[in-house]
Amino acid sequence: GIAAGKTAVATAFAAHGLRHIDADRVAREVADRPEILTALEREFGAAIRAPDGTLDRKAVAALVFSDAAARRRLEALTHPPIRAAILTALDRARADDHSVLVDAPLLLAGGLIECCQVVVFVHADEATRRARARARGWADDELTRREAAQATLAVKRGRADFVVDN
Repeated sequence: GIAAGKTAVATAFAAHGLRHIDADRVAREVADRPEILTALEREFGAAIRAPDGTLDRKAVAALVFSDAAARRRLEALTHPPIRAAILTALDRARADDHSVLVDAPLLLAGGLIECCQVVVFVHADEATRRARARARGWADDELTRREAAQATLAVKRGRADFVVDN
């Protein structure tokens, strides 16, 4: 789930030799591509740009986590190139004979789960996740709004081979 500590667990696995593909980092890199920024601005208006011309991620999050249709439009523009970049990184790692860990909050929604031999669900209780979300500067309802846009924790956990209690 959101703020459960997926990246901390992924970093621990990576310390033991697994190649770490961070889907959030890939998503940021894709969103910063000039052609994607232009498409996002065309779709959502100039308000999605920060004063320095980069993507204003807070503005985009406020929009798409309060409007399901806007979220679907964002996903239509960004998910295909994000998925392609992750698959390219997976192919490179496998070609180098590396074991790979994909740290992805939308493993199910993006279909990336089909590329995985083992799935680990990282669990943290709700109070811990809410405290971590507040530490990110999120309003109290932000975690709830974002999780409502994803598969439920029970569904995610049900698809996992292992659970790490974080």
